[in-house]
Amino acid sequence: MTDSSHTQKIIFAIIIVLVVLVVGIIIFWRSPETLYTKENGQPANPAGTIDISPSALATYSSGRFGFSFAYPETLVVGKSEENTIGWRSDAVTSTGTIATKIVIPKSFQPQTNFGEATFLVGFSAEPDAITDCFKEDFTDVEVASMNVGGIPFRRFHYIDAAAGNRYDITSYRTVYSDRCYAVETVIHYANIENYSPDQNISEFNQAQVQKVLDTMVTSFRFR
Repeated sequence: MTDSSHTQKIIFAIIIVLVVLVVGIIIFWRSPETLYTKENGQPANPAGTIDISPSALATYSSGRFGFSFAYPETLVVGKSEENTIGWRSDAVTSTGTIATKIVIPKSFQPQTNFGEATFLVGFSAEPDAITDCFKEDFTDVEVASMNVGGIPFRRFHYIDAAAGNRYDITSYRTVYSDRCYAVETVIHYANIENYSPDQNISEFNQAQVQKVLDTMVTSFRFR
């Protein structure tokens, strides 16, 4: 074998390897699992495309905690957490259980001031929690009565602020089976003034986010 033919074979082999690598990269990036960035270890939803039509909803049902609700099947149901003050947004001393939590990631509305949104179901059986279940701990709180799944709830709506960020909080509360339940939604976003014009950040569509959250809230049922 001449040196020339040996060199040609090496070059040919290198070309084959490069072609295989390029094809593999193209297939990887066109895969549905890698079309979008991942947040919290889960594939993020494409921008603004969380489907809330009936056929796109899954049902979370817990025999342990005694409730169910519908949620977009593209979102991820979080694990429960016990003995935490985070069971309700304004809990200060009482502890309870976060039965479940669902996060709408920032990638839902990229290039906007949207941070994330959460849907949470928490409860506490502590006496102080039940006594203060309908207590208004914030100023400028909008309070209303409503039924969710045939059960009377009190609806508390207020906006909290911290370091250039806003938290639009709606807490639906009821006392049921000797527990104070809080079904809550939180929309976190930054002040649009935080961004310079060259960043091309626009105001997020809050109504669109709220519609996804409301779909979960209104489907909540005690079992």
